Amino acid sequence: MTTISYETNCGQYVMHRDGRPVLRPLDEVGLAVGGDGEGGLILYKHGDPELVNKWLVNAKEKFSSMGALGETMAADLRFVQGKFDLRDLNEAVGGNANALSRLAGDLNTIDVEAVVIERAGSELG
Repeated sequence: MTTISYETNCGQYVMHRDGRPVLRPLDEVGLAVGGDGEGGLILYKHGDPELVNKWLVNAKEKFSSMGALGETMAADLRFVQGKFDLRDLNEAVGGNANALSRLAGDLNTIDVEAVVIERAGSELG
């Protein structure tokens, strides 16, 4: 079984897989989160904020093209970026919903305008 965790080195986050570094050091970590339909949160992606945000923009666009249900799913997706407590971050990555809530907060308090969907061929801002 693969274990993903973060460690800090000189104030930066380094993602590890089975104890080995697998990602360049990051000043901050990005999280793509969404609602689980029961008032909780699900962590979909984590890591390099730029890559996580790019994944989120693509996911929102795909969901939005699926009609009303897809639009609801897209509206539930949020991007959160920051310098997180290492213990909470590792617990959230490990599936601890309480730790994820501490990192991401209530979906209603996350800035919905932080993620902008751009059509293919346009520049991301």
